[in-house]
Amino acid sequence: MTDLAETTQVPHSFRTEQPRIRVLRSAEEVEALATELSADGIRSDANIDLFRAVLRSLQNVIRPHVLVLDRGGRIDGLLMARLEQTQMPAMFGYATLFRPSLRCLVVATECVDGAPSDQGLLTQELFRGLGSGEADVVLLQHVAVDSALHAAALRHAPRFARQRFLAQEPHWVLDVPDSAEELLHELPKSVRDNLRRYSRKLAREFGERLEVRCYDRPEDFDAIMRDVEAIAATTYQRGLSAGFHAEDDAPFVRNALDEGFFRAWVLYLDGTPCAFETGYAHNGSVVIAAKGFDPAYGRHHAGKVLQLRILEDLCADPTIRTLDFGFGDAEYKERLSNRGWSDTDVAIYARTWRGLRANAGRTAVLGADQLARRVAGKVAGEDGLAQLKRRWRDRRTPDA
Repeated sequence: MTDLAETTQVPHSFRTEQPRIRVLRSAEEVEALATELSADGIRSDANIDLFRAVLRSLQNVIRPHVLVLDRGGRIDGLLMARLEQTQMPAMFGYATLFRPSLRCLVVATECVDGAPSDQGLLTQELFRGLGSGEADVVLLQHVAVDSALHAAALRHAPRFARQRFLAQEPHWVLDVPDSAEELLHELPKSVRDNLRRYSRKLAREFGERLEVRCYDRPEDFDAIMRDVEAIAATTYQRGLSAGFHAEDDAPFVRNALDEGFFRAWVLYLDGTPCAFETGYAHNGSVVIAAKGFDPAYGRHHAGKVLQLRILEDLCADPTIRTLDFGFGDAEYKERLSNRGWSDTDVAIYARTWRGLRANAGRTAVLGADQLARRVAGKVAGEDGLAQLKRRWRDRRTPDA
């Protein structure tokens, strides 16, 4: 672990202690681990606060499944998974054609830490849960394709058990400069000019009736549930059963606010909420989780104006070094970022009838989806394909 190595006097490559992996299967053991990490002053890339908040919030979680790699009493590696009963939809475009219900060991992003060799040991131990019947599938979410975790998963998983046709998507990140002026200078001129123009236009039209609020305290919970939900209910993401949903997300938001890492920005015009972004902070980075704007305010470019206000807010925060635009590709993410990589999911199925059936069904749908996208791209071109996606999303927007 790069960060854990700061707490030891002996470099990892020279340590000779045999590794020992312990498996934590209860919430009490996870809480004890959090106390252990805090007491030792270990700064880990694995976000245990986020993991604990998810455990407390999701109703379909059966129990945690946390792997801790020790050497000589020191923690050298972590892999934090949760066992849950969940559905794994396979989508053709925006339509779900197959949705098997499986016992799934889910490893979310920011839940793994350790040297590459240790991540290999942890991955091997994780896959043993398939052989023992604990789960039907292991799902590693949003894994960087050039990462040690991705390499370990492909190395240790049987080829026939892997899910095929899982798409790779760009993951964009902005290194936040020290001032808003420096940020604007680094952005492409067309982006900079548009953001300034939209902001000035909105300021002229609404003046002091334009307001941006950042919610990050436990007492802000009711305002977040009320105002963010009011916007989210009008977005195309709601029509796709994605994005923010107050009824489902309320437990996580409450826990994350109590832990001190949740943030929600809301833009108000004449006191009416019209655009929002939510995210969480960890290790000097803010990761965007959900966003949206009320289509009724589309002509005001409310989402873009809010984006500029958030960037200015983060530049003024000395604790924030990066803005992570989250998962999924979008043109605005690429234009605002200064670096990125490719992410993909990795799914490994158990050698059971349930696992083999799920793998075969999802492979058929995902393969057909990828083929249709390639054909549509060749026939209509990239611009035509983008227009087709927008029309499909618009049809799913609640107000459409």
